[in-house]
Amino acid sequence: MKLYTYTLIPIDYQFPSPVPYVIISEIYEPTEEEFDVETVALFFAGWQEDLLADEIDVNEETLPFYLNNTAENQVESRLFGKRYRPSGRVTVFNTDSGSAEPLLKAKISIGRNFFWRNTYTSNNGNFEAPKKYRGKVRIRAKWRGETATIRRTLNELAGLWVSDHLMTITRGNNGATKNIVYGEAHDGAFGVDMVGGHLWYKGTVHNGLRKYNDFASSNGISHRVNSANTWCFAKGDASSAPMLKRFPQLATLSTVANIGQANFWSVMTNVAAGFAIQLVPVHLRPDFIYGGLRNKTLVVGGQSNTVRIHQTVFHESSHFSHASKAGAWFWAQNFASQMSNNISFNNPYYAGVSPSQQAGRIIALAEGWANFCEFKITSTIYNRAYMNIGGFRSMHNLAGVSNNLETFNKYDVPMVVTNITDNQHWFAHGVMWDVMDNVVDDPTISRRRTSDGLPLNGIIDECFIGNSSNANDLAPLFNRLNGNVETPAELRDALVSAFPAQARQIISLFESYGY
Repeated sequence: MKLYTYTLIPIDYQFPSPVPYVIISEIYEPTEEEFDVETVALFFAGWQEDLLADEIDVNEETLPFYLNNTAENQVESRLFGKRYRPSGRVTVFNTDSGSAEPLLKAKISIGRNFFWRNTYTSNNGNFEAPKKYRGKVRIRAKWRGETATIRRTLNELAGLWVSDHLMTITRGNNGATKNIVYGEAHDGAFGVDMVGGHLWYKGTVHNGLRKYNDFASSNGISHRVNSANTWCFAKGDASSAPMLKRFPQLATLSTVANIGQANFWSVMTNVAAGFAIQLVPVHLRPDFIYGGLRNKTLVVGGQSNTVRIHQTVFHESSHFSHASKAGAWFWAQNFASQMSNNISFNNPYYAGVSPSQQAGRIIALAEGWANFCEFKITSTIYNRAYMNIGGFRSMHNLAGVSNNLETFNKYDVPMVVTNITDNQHWFAHGVMWDVMDNVVDDPTISRRRTSDGLPLNGIIDECFIGNSSNANDLAPLFNRLNGNVETPAELRDALVSAFPAQARQIISLFESYGY
């Protein structure tokens, strides 16, 4: 049984290559000057409601007189002259600050019936229609733009009914504001979504992606998030960046971690309500899966927390940038290794040596970069970040993020001790923080033994490769993260080549970390 969807598209719209389609007929859209043509078309189509919305009250007897009158009096008596350019503002409630913030550079549609025009909100959340209208128009959020396509419900994952109604604008309420509040009910195709809110989750993830890209543009991360398929769910497991649209061959490459495609897909299945990713066309598969947005690690004070969600978005977006620069082969090794660990140990990272020593080193680099960016970007934008410093999933809101990473305890692998936290780990974000900061640390005992956590040696931090005029410039690190750099030791070698004047200091720092 085939499922057909009928829609109206611009004549120059390009369908994704895997999507079969048939153009049934072309429909003429009247220009702004051809109001009479549009009126007649709406009248004979029986769309009286839309004519009344345009303040046109005609019937079969009065239509000829009405049109004759408007033709003879182009300006004075034509009701069509009451045109206006719809405008407004869209905001999203920030549950951390307790205030509304603009919906940043989001694609929206303005129109009604068949014909819609697209525009974008500004950095202040403001928008203006690209043409003038008569009567009421509807404003829809598309959640599809150059940064990402954001989907939440099953029908949206399949590409159906993907726009969300925001508000209706008339000449009388032009300039209205739509506040997307936490907990707003949304009557979707699969029932009412109440807790948190369908629009709120989408808007919050969207703003996180935009904030990441704005930071990246100004601070040396050349590969930003673009055209990314993004799935977000209130329920579900932890978030991830499978990159299945960007790298459609990833499932095939999963064999690098000695797992077959069947096992690969078994882990990627049941993301939400038993929905199987492999049944979705390639162009709709996710690059990001934000799961558990209402889980306890992302909830503060009984509400899903905006900063916690954005911090998660920054983490996964950093993966996107890294994967885009390093390429499919690197990401296949990293992601498939984590999948293998999930299958074997129900933990994507395990102890740092599985499914092989090399796989553990790759994970250390990839997750180290994402952790480093997560804390760096969040603390820069919000002047604080949430960190696990007290045990498993014990998240603390800290203003002194740098202090905790300055005292980072690096554990050798396999890390079998149980006190793994964000500042006691085998990931490489500690050495990344030290190589980029402008602080010369006193030798402190920070590298620890795998079996019991006892100290091995102090960290020797005497190097600084950052930008003295921009402490947030991450280019010195990001520029090294190409496909030839898969492990922390290879990152060390790349940094030595890029900064030969500090070769001794870089080598000493990395060796004190055990690399």
